[in-house]
Amino acid sequence: MHYLVDGYNLLFSLQDSEDLRKNREQFLQTLEDHVRVFRSLVTIVFDGKSAYGEESGYAYFSSFLVVFSPHNQTADEYIVEKILFSSSPANFTVITQDKALIQSVRKAKAHTKPVQWFLRWVEKHADQAEEKPLGDTPFHKSRLQKIFEKKWREKE
Repeated sequence: MHYLVDGYNLLFSLQDSEDLRKNREQFLQTLEDHVRVFRSLVTIVFDGKSAYGEESGYAYFSSFLVVFSPHNQTADEYIVEKILFSSSPANFTVITQDKALIQSVRKAKAHTKPVQWFLRWVEKHADQAEEKPLGDTPFHKSRLQKIFEKKWREKE
C-alpha cells in the first residue's frame, strides 16, 4: 500500500499557528525522529511553489518522501493526478479530512483514511528496524518525461 498524505491537512489538525514553514519542518523532523521505517511507502504532499522563492519539488527523508506540488498545482490536484496516472489506483490510500479530496480519490478507485488513523498507525509502526530505500517512482519518471518532451517539441 502506498500512503499519500495531505500534508497541510494533517499539519492543521495537529497545530494551529501562523508560521507554517516552521511548523512543517518541526512536524517532519518529529516524524523522522519517531518513525525510522515504514513498511509501506509514504509520501507527504504539500502545496508547493505559487510565488517566487517558495518551494517546489521533492525532499527525501530516510523513511518517507516529501513532495511540494509543482507551480500552479495544489497538493490535492497532485494527489488525484498521481492516482489517475497509476495502473493500480486501489494500491493508494490518501490520508486527509478534506471532503472534496476524499470524494475525488474514491471516484478514482483509491482508498481514504482519516488523519487520526494515520497518527495511530505511525505510532504503532514507530522505530521498526528494516529500512527500505527510496527512489524515483515510475509516476515521477513518466511525468518528468512528458514535461521534457513537451518542452522539447515547443523548442522545435
